Amino acid sequence: MKLIFIRGVPGTGKTFIANKIKKILNNSEIICVDEFKLEAMSGGANFSKALEIAYEKAIRKLYYFYEKNKDYIILEEIINNKFFFKRLYEFSNNTKSDT
Repeated sequence: MKLIFIRGVPGTGKTFIANKIKKILNNSEIICVDEFKLEAMSGGANFSKALEIAYEKAIRKLYYFYEKNKDYIILEEIINNKFFFKRLYEFSNNTKSDT
């Protein structure tokens, strides 16, 4: 599995690019961390807690797609967070995924 990270400031076309990449790459999926964050915030979580929830859901989704033998995972709306990058690194090592 190969991991593709997309990050940047709001309104720069990250989601647009992620969707274009998904159309080009067969057997690929998109994980939008921001989607999980907004879902958690709408459920009453504060911003910090919502990010924590979003990161955990993203990691679980990564393992799910790994088990489904996806070739490419596009992680969209990555926020620079030491904990999350540590978890991504662990995932990459555990699954022998390329980033």
